[in-house]
Parts: sequence; structure tokens; C-alpha cells
Amino acid sequence: MLLSIALGTAGCGGRVPASPDTGAKQSAERYFRALIRRDWSAAYDGLDAASKARVSQAEFARRAEVYLTGLKLNPSEATAGAAQESELTATVHVAITGRGGHGFRRFKDTVTLRKDGRDWKVELPRSFGRRGSQ
Repeated sequence: MLLSIALGTAGCGGRVPASPDTGAKQSAERYFRALIRRDWSAAYDGLDAASKARVSQAEFARRAEVYLTGLKLNPSEATAGAAQESELTATVHVAITGRGGHGFRRFKDTVTLRKDGRDWKVELPRSFGRRGSQ
């Protein structure tokens, strides 16, 4: 009986604990879903302070339209996948799906987020929404 208890607990020791849910993936999804809905205000609210200092909301909306046009699909969903996190930054991979060309298509993107208090905010790439940047 002692042997079975020892074997039962030894099997659990090899498991890698799940990484804690910090909210970075959810923040990335919220941002991309706002883009898909063309809810520029909600998407802009998801940006970090440095990005907002560089780009006004009106300029962001213009660039977001260019970004969406460059996807070559009619986006309907955004899903966050793998994420790499440190204490203050996170990189999240996102799949944007929708109809395009001759059927269902997927576009993959990566976004960097910065910790802002308790929230994660998107760091807007300088090339975001510039023609030819995709």
C-alpha cells in the first residue's frame, strides 16, 4: 500500500504547472475584436500610453482601416493563441479569420502588450496601418 501511494505521487511530479492567467491574451483578443468590429474607440482604449502619445484616435482609425484592408479577407473572429509573458511585457499570437478570395482564410499576427497597473495594453507597432507594412 505504501508503494502505491509513492508511485501515485511520483507521477504528478513531472507535470509542468499551467502558467497563470494574467489577462494578456484576453486583452489582445479584446483589441483585435474591436478592430474587426471597426469600433475604433474601444480598440484605441486598448493601446498603451506611449502609443496614444504617438498616434491620435483619428490617425489610429485611418491606419486601422488600412490594416484591415491589407488582410485581404472580411474578418469575423480573432483568437489569441500562444503567449510569452514576463513581468511587464507579453507577446501574444493572434489568428484573425474570415471570408476572403475563394473561401475561409486565416491571417496570423503578433502583438506586444505592456503592463499598465493591473491591465495589459497593446503597444502599437510604428508600422501599423502603413501601406505595404503587412
